[in-house]
Amino acid sequence: MSRLPAKKTGRLQRLQQREESLPERAILAFWKEESLYHVSRALRKSSRLHTLAQKLQAQSYSRYGHRAGRFIAKNAKKGVYHYRAGYGGASVTEAKKAGMVALCDHSIAHPKVLEYMMGHMGRFPEGALPEPTNPVERLILADIEAADHVLVNSDFVKATMLSQGWSDDQVTVVYLGVDEQFLERIPKREAAPESARLLFAGSYSKRKGAPELVEAMSRIPELPWTFEIASHIDEASGEGVREFLRDPRVTALGFLSRGDLAKKMAANDIFVFPSLVEGSARVIFEALAAGCYVITTGNSGSIVVDRVHGAVVPVGDVSALETAIRWAITNLDQVREIGKANRELVLSCYRQWHYADQVQELYRHLSA
Repeated sequence: MSRLPAKKTGRLQRLQQREESLPERAILAFWKEESLYHVSRALRKSSRLHTLAQKLQAQSYSRYGHRAGRFIAKNAKKGVYHYRAGYGGASVTEAKKAGMVALCDHSIAHPKVLEYMMGHMGRFPEGALPEPTNPVERLILADIEAADHVLVNSDFVKATMLSQGWSDDQVTVVYLGVDEQFLERIPKREAAPESARLLFAGSYSKRKGAPELVEAMSRIPELPWTFEIASHIDEASGEGVREFLRDPRVTALGFLSRGDLAKKMAANDIFVFPSLVEGSARVIFEALAAGCYVITTGNSGSIVVDRVHGAVVPVGDVSALETAIRWAITNLDQVREIGKANRELVLSCYRQWHYADQVQELYRHLSA
């Protein structure tokens, strides 16, 4: 990391800020493949180069799999080969040759379902689906299909797997929860003001429900609220966004460091995240840990239960989203009490060691 340029992407900054202390012997970096991947990410910013970007990203994944395969062929021992969907490729074949159990880690909807949901407002498909058109998603699908078992990060993702023919005992759910470094950065909540404070974090885009959120908020002009967007705003997130940003109650914060995001979450009452399709949105866990009341959809892959931790609204339903936001704004005492309980839930059940313990238990089960 220290040898990379000073100017970094938001994603890389977030990774550095996690401050994970891993021994060097535990890390094998494939810099050529990583560099190719980052070139593809940069090209994606141009709509004219999107197809080329997909091809380069797929090449980076495929090359990574071949490099990992050579390493596995020389060093494999019996046990579990845990790999991320898309990066497996040839390495999965080598691991199976060595008698290892192939455990594929997948963190968003099944590739076929993902492509369908993106084009159908987050709706679940009915019947068989075609192969993905995106070359990256085809590699991810191949890795999933090569697996003996799949580890996913939410019940929502598991539901998309089951819809594509996987059996219940082939897919295990373990929620990632919140890392200790973020928890340590969350400040104590101060005395709450009378008006409601709402926050969105993540990529402010169509997939995250930005157009629906703009429309819902625009229907609530008479109530006292402020709304902050902790995100870069996707230019394709909808025509109404620019007008929405002119409202003096709305503030676009841009990318925030993890420390600043923790402070913002602790300073807001209501976290709104009406996503069309996710894996398991980390920002929701972080908002829960900061004591927020969460309004989201069933497709966000969160642990939020309607009327327990916040509100779960149907995907793409602006009226339901408006109703949920209105209730929260006008019932701040209940919202803040629920927020306190949400924080305690994360601290007691969804920390890093909870995730590690459950994954290690899965390793033992698969190795038996």
